[in-house]
Amino acid sequence: LQAVGLSQIMMQLGFYVPADFFEASAAGFIGSLFSCNEDAHTIYGKLEQELVAMKSVAGMLKKGSLLLMNEILATTSEREGADIAAEAIHAFSETQSHLIFVTHLKCLADMAQEKKLALAEGEYAINYVTEQWKETDGRVKKTHRIVKGSPETGILERELLEKYFGSKE
Repeated sequence: LQAVGLSQIMMQLGFYVPADFFEASAAGFIGSLFSCNEDAHTIYGKLEQELVAMKSVAGMLKKGSLLLMNEILATTSEREGADIAAEAIHAFSETQSHLIFVTHLKCLADMAQEKKLALAEGEYAINYVTEQWKETDGRVKKTHRIVKGSPETGILERELLEKYFGSKE
């Protein structure tokens, strides 16, 4: 996600974008919402901090903006996070902005896949990308390539279990 934002900025500044292929239109505003640690100096909890940040960014969006969102709303229950995210995506889409939303909220991905995620004016332009994984000798590893594909479940968990607790053998 950071590479997308950096590539967008480099392209808009007229710099070479180090990629095999990159195509984008200029964005009048580029914003980001990234999950962060809870601020000990605030009166808000983490969920409230994220909602305040979303409200702040929403006020800056205009047609053609680019908004990058990474793992926001992951601190609440999956269902509640997916419902809030769906409402936020709908509201952000009303500005005719381009949204990139990285999430492990399976409920949200399912809502999008089933076209139950309402975008402004009934539009539906959601594309999925996923990390490419490779299984060798019973071990699952990331290839660090992003490919088109539907969200998968369980692969990340298997990789983490193997990393911290060893192979199944």
